[in-house]
Amino acid sequence: MIQLVQPNPNIACQPGWCLQYVRQTFGAPAVEPTATAGWANAKYRHEDWNFPAGCWVPVWFSLAREPAGHVALLAPDGSVYSTSDDSTVPHHHPNMADLIAYYWRNPLTYLGWSEDISGVRVVQEVAISTESVSITPAEQQKDWFDMADYEDLKRAIREVKDEGYGIVDSVWYRKINGWNGPVSAEARILGTDQAVNDIRALQAALNAQIAGLVGALAAVNKGEAFDQDKLLEGVKTAAETGVKEAIESITVTVKADS
Repeated sequence: MIQLVQPNPNIACQPGWCLQYVRQTFGAPAVEPTATAGWANAKYRHEDWNFPAGCWVPVWFSLAREPAGHVALLAPDGSVYSTSDDSTVPHHHPNMADLIAYYWRNPLTYLGWSEDISGVRVVQEVAISTESVSITPAEQQKDWFDMADYEDLKRAIREVKDEGYGIVDSVWYRKINGWNGPVSAEARILGTDQAVNDIRALQAALNAQIAGLVGALAAVNKGEAFDQDKLLEGVKTAAETGVKEAIESITVTVKADS
């Protein structure tokens, strides 16, 4: 449940005019004459105590000796703002039990809470439906998948080394080539501009693949937030088996509607 309209509980009120006070906190227009009518006309009513976490909502009551009924403003912390006394400042009850006990002379009967008041939707349930979607790269991205993967990087480094202008240091060389023994000075030849550019181009291609996937996910996901860091971490980890294959095999649940 999300808050669509943030109320201002600290506005002045008129004693006995509970509906006017609560609807004005939300900026809702005058529609119904009484709280009883307001509850009857509420489109999204809930006759339970399952208040939405972190939200402000109207809470509705009948009164034993007053047909107009009563409505108050429930805060996210469980406290309640109500026109309970003769003051022009709303009475801030610490909880629902305190509000109900306060009306002992004219007992309240709890009816429920609503997502709307006087025709204004103030909270809304966000329903998420998911489906598995396989991400297919756009046409302009397909050359990225064909351009380079982790195996290409390893081959390029081997070729760079064999041609005498390798840029790998001993740690990198061992990691890429799976070699745990000593690395000769010849295998650690100082890099040249051409070698640096070759490797950077391949790395840029891999980065483009990942960026393309992130962009595709964002588009499919209709702008909903998702954890890009975990996605990138997963792709990076999967690079040991080939970045191209890892990216092409990713399936993500992405569709969201409200």
